[in-house]
Amino acid sequence: ELIQNKLLANFNTIKFVPNIAWNEILPLYWSCYPGNIADLGYVDQMFKLVTLQSSALAIYETTRTDNVSDFGVYFSNRDNGIPVYVDLSDLPMKSGIITNRNKMVIGPSGSGKSFTTNHLVNSYLDYNTHMVIVDVGDSYQRLCQLRGGKYLKFTESDPISFNPFFINTEEFDNRNENMKSASLKNKINIEAKDNLITLIFTLWKKNVDDATKDEQAIIREGLNEYYDHVEQSDVFMCFNSYYRFMVDVYFPKMNKEKESTLMNATSFENVLKMFYKGNEYDYLLNSTTNIDLINDKFIVFELDNIQNHPILYPVVTLMIMDVFLTKMRFLKGTRKVLLLEEAWKAITNQGMAEFIKYLFKTVRKHFGEVWIVTQEL
Repeated sequence: ELIQNKLLANFNTIKFVPNIAWNEILPLYWSCYPGNIADLGYVDQMFKLVTLQSSALAIYETTRTDNVSDFGVYFSNRDNGIPVYVDLSDLPMKSGIITNRNKMVIGPSGSGKSFTTNHLVNSYLDYNTHMVIVDVGDSYQRLCQLRGGKYLKFTESDPISFNPFFINTEEFDNRNENMKSASLKNKINIEAKDNLITLIFTLWKKNVDDATKDEQAIIREGLNEYYDHVEQSDVFMCFNSYYRFMVDVYFPKMNKEKESTLMNATSFENVLKMFYKGNEYDYLLNSTTNIDLINDKFIVFELDNIQNHPILYPVVTLMIMDVFLTKMRFLKGTRKVLLLEEAWKAITNQGMAEFIKYLFKTVRKHFGEVWIVTQEL
């Protein structure tokens, strides 16, 4: 629009009144794709833009032949229905056409977004890809059953549960030979620890940004001492044991050292109690089954039932971030994809928005992709 206004202003200086082709915006856009120049109407605007001779060169611009690549997806030639093998990720990266593999699928309701993405997901799974999907609407339930994936849907009778405090030391040691002798607190990646601290403040504060630097330092120190406590006492790592450690051990110690004025421990204890055993959300962060999802290649999180829940939705989205970040850190050389259906619902949460922003900057360095699927451009 800015360029259009500048053009109009410049045309006006030479007393030239241009005709703006409002009704032809879509054909103009579509005709720029390889092989689509025939959609550019000759009578209406073709003579203004290109010559007949230049349009003849369109025979060299086509998507109707297969890519020569070790990785690809079968699409269909829209003229005759013949399958066309296309590499949307690796070959364009190697050729310098694109700088990352991220994808966006946009279309109104009923336009075939979920049909397309189901096909993409199914094709990617054939290449040993780890798929993590955040869905609202059960679009991937049948594919998940077909491919033997893990389908996590939040219902009152069977809610989703996590355990972000658990560290699979055996898995960690197998992937990090030189860190076997490290203490438990040092086996947590900095990003993972920061994510855990963000989770704690999400549980506690109305807004994560409300946390003071003193509170952040205290929670970080308490987390480190909790994992030292785990190594010494061999308690099960989960929110329950973390909460008990903070209330029974860490806060009394903090009072003795006269640090209690830097943080409201009573508020922490009172607010986070709802996630402790015997209380309303005690199932959420104390799972003994979904402890480690790093080896599950196909995971679907169906969040339709909680997308407007002020407590559960922010916590669950943070857990999903942690799952994908763990795959990014540990699965070196393995293709991995995070697919966000109706992304606008996800990014209305500040924490999720910051996470997606971070992902788009870093995921390509870890052989990963982020796919956005939406009808709300």
